[in-house]
Amino acid sequence: MPLFCRSACSIAVCFAAISIFYLILPQRLDASEPDTLRVQLSDIYIEASRLPVAWNKQPVQVSLIDAQDIGRSDAQSLGDALRFNSPVTIRTYGLGGIQSVSGRGFGARQTQLMWNGFSINHAMLGETDYNLIPAGFASNLRVASGNSSAGFGDGGAAGSVLFDPPEPSGTTTLGYRQGRWAQQQFSLRSGYSGDRLHFGLHLSGAQATNDYPYFDEIRGREEVRRNNQFSNRHAMLTGGYRSGNFNLNSALWLGSARHNISGSSTIRNPSAVQDDDFIRWTNHAAWHHTSGLWQVSTFREAYRLNYTDSPARIESESDLSRTVFRLTHSIPVTSRFFLSTGTDAGFSRVETNNFDDTHTRQQYSFYLHSELNPVDPLLIYPSLRLVHYSDFGSRVTGALGFNVQTPISFLRFRGQAATNFSPPTLNDLYWSPGGNPDLAPEESVSLEAGLAVEQAFSREGLFRFGITAYRIRFENGIRWTQGRGGVWTPRNLDEINSRGLESDASLRLRYSDWRFEGSLAVAYTKAESPRTEIRDGQEVTVHRQLTYVPKWSWKSGFEIGYGPVFAGLSWQRTGSRFSTADHSSPSDPLEAITDLTLQTGASFSFGGIGGQLTYTLHNVYDRQNEFIIRYPMPPRYHTLGIEISFNY
Repeated sequence: MPLFCRSACSIAVCFAAISIFYLILPQRLDASEPDTLRVQLSDIYIEASRLPVAWNKQPVQVSLIDAQDIGRSDAQSLGDALRFNSPVTIRTYGLGGIQSVSGRGFGARQTQLMWNGFSINHAMLGETDYNLIPAGFASNLRVASGNSSAGFGDGGAAGSVLFDPPEPSGTTTLGYRQGRWAQQQFSLRSGYSGDRLHFGLHLSGAQATNDYPYFDEIRGREEVRRNNQFSNRHAMLTGGYRSGNFNLNSALWLGSARHNISGSSTIRNPSAVQDDDFIRWTNHAAWHHTSGLWQVSTFREAYRLNYTDSPARIESESDLSRTVFRLTHSIPVTSRFFLSTGTDAGFSRVETNNFDDTHTRQQYSFYLHSELNPVDPLLIYPSLRLVHYSDFGSRVTGALGFNVQTPISFLRFRGQAATNFSPPTLNDLYWSPGGNPDLAPEESVSLEAGLAVEQAFSREGLFRFGITAYRIRFENGIRWTQGRGGVWTPRNLDEINSRGLESDASLRLRYSDWRFEGSLAVAYTKAESPRTEIRDGQEVTVHRQLTYVPKWSWKSGFEIGYGPVFAGLSWQRTGSRFSTADHSSPSDPLEAITDLTLQTGASFSFGGIGGQLTYTLHNVYDRQNEFIIRYPMPPRYHTLGIEISFNY
């Protein structure tokens, strides 16, 4: 594939030339430079590309989502948090149903989901249900749409969604939320943060029947969602120790969920059930030394996924275990050259009744990321990653980004060229019957450019605006097709050309007892795949928009408060979509979705006790929205919430 070869070679040559130039410079660290390193690392605002870079100096667009944004939309899951507050699209299968991310026209298996620096995409499926992650467990949530595989590894054609464990604080907070259709959620957050020790405990539990009404257009009458109940329980324990130049942090996450799967509204008596049980554990040890910052990190995961549908005679059971070891080293080689290198070793093992045998995957990688400042207005970000997989071989990916300061102090231009790949999932390779062990990885080349605006208004206000134009060429896409004997098997068939615009803006103001927050995100996506069709007896190639990829989406949120009282809204509009690849369904295109959520509330405090009361009205327009055809969302409903905090 000449396009991929040319792109990979050009990125590698640029990286090598710039790196060699700076490595031969005479400047070197002296004994006083550990303090310089510590200052540089303390300025980290967001790490979306393995480098400590401020938001406005990133080479790619990064959307930041804070706790207030999440609370304003009454988000209960990670998918809810992203649905109203980020440029990506969340494909939802109804209230309580599966939530998957779609960025720049691609699906969840081309988007990295990173928790505490490690990918948690399921090794068998290549993706994770965002409905399984409580919104309250997502701290420092950000979406880096242009991240490359050179940054965090495979699966980055559509970027990354990153979040960390909640930060510990000197409070204990109890929360309770109740809504229609037996919706209930309980949460507890408690922690301590001292000079050396810190720890936190976070609990979350939720359940609902979700038997909401909807109008069945096929049968011409009102129906009720059946077999749609769910329950989940989560616990996270975090802790850490700091002493001088040494830091140690650990996070342990246990989750259990049962989701009854209602399926399409055409199913008369749905009975499918899915059980997810997992444990995830990360450890990070960092040591500041005259030779730089050394970090050793580990990730351990055990995941049990069972799916049962008795009438269909389906009983799928699987146990996944995964371990990753990581060593990184970061150092300012000179005042104009910051270098970060690292190596990963990952081991996965799956036992399932869907495979003929137990299968394993080993993954080893070496990566190098740097920040170059050849002249004061210009920052250059070369990255390179070499990865080897035990089941299909090696790949090299690279990225070359830039960020330049304009004569206008608050305006910067940015851009990046990158190569990406997504490996075949274990299901793709080994599913019985139909798995294809000869599959090649999906590959893509991406180009993007844009600008970033950041302007502070003293200490009481901040305005951010970013816009990015991008183009992605994607090849070897894996698609399951029906073969001989009716057996479905995956093949490298898909080619996708995706281009579009992404922008987001945020404004925060405070004057006396008044405060205002607002955000706006707009995305235009033209993601097409060539298809062969017969017209007038001849084969012709046509390019059609991918299924369930809206060309336009708009999202906004506003909140105004005075003293202890506040009111806010979250609004989104998702453009029309096609449910079939050839756009031939009588239902195509599906109607655009408009959703509005209103929230009002008040905070209170007396002595060492504080709290907040909220009332939220969902789907204010009371429309029957369907992102996926025959998967209706609920009508208008409300929820009540209360939080009580004990300060110490």
